[in-house]
Amino acid sequence: MKNLFLTMAVVSIIGFVGCDKEKLSDIEKEVTTLQDSLNLAINQHNALLDSISTLIETINDKDNVDINALKIAQISSLFESMARQPEISNTLISATEMLYFDYTELLPFSDKTIEYRGIVIGSLFDAIARQPQLSDELLAAAIKFLGEFNSSTMSSDFVEGKARGIAIYSLFEGIARQPEAYDDFDSTATKLLGEYNSTYFSDELVDVSKAYAIAGLNEGLARQPEAASYFNSVCIKYLNFNFIP
Repeated sequence: MKNLFLTMAVVSIIGFVGCDKEKLSDIEKEVTTLQDSLNLAINQHNALLDSISTLIETINDKDNVDINALKIAQISSLFESMARQPEISNTLISATEMLYFDYTELLPFSDKTIEYRGIVIGSLFDAIARQPQLSDELLAAAIKFLGEFNSSTMSSDFVEGKARGIAIYSLFEGIARQPEAYDDFDSTATKLLGEYNSTYFSDELVDVSKAYAIAGLNEGLARQPEAASYFNSVCIKYLNFNFIP
């Protein structure tokens, strides 16, 4: 604000001493630009305050807290830690049991829990890409804390499609990083996401999954074009489409 007043004062002084019109016009433009920047900063500040207020209200409103969703979201840290320190996997699993012993404690899955489960499965694929030799241990931990795919626990098409799409996005990324571990990725996805089956995967659900997963497919192809057949197999098996003629 001080800079704005200073600039305006300079403009006034120059006007009194007979500054030529071209220079005066340039200075006026600078003042306008400065004012626009100031307004933008004020708007951003107000938006930040609104976001903070909303967050505080959400935290204070206990009805909006889904404790099971929060619990399942923490399993990402287990997979990340196991990939970093495989030799203490059992200790990490024991520590996580302090949160909940296994997924049955979270049943029936809420919509938010289902969504977070998809995100956590994405973290699992990332851990496999980092430590493919640990895939069996990671899958066992995932089955314990996330549960295998079960059509009876499914919710609305949109929520299921979103969770599934988020996970498959990371599946494409993991294959791009470690194509030689494709079999491990595939067996893990089969256990946790289930193969496409028109009986319980509706067209709407699959369309939602595609919308969330397609960016991962494109990024994977760009990173590992020679693994296109692997990516296509994932598309056929889990998303019911084929992009290779």
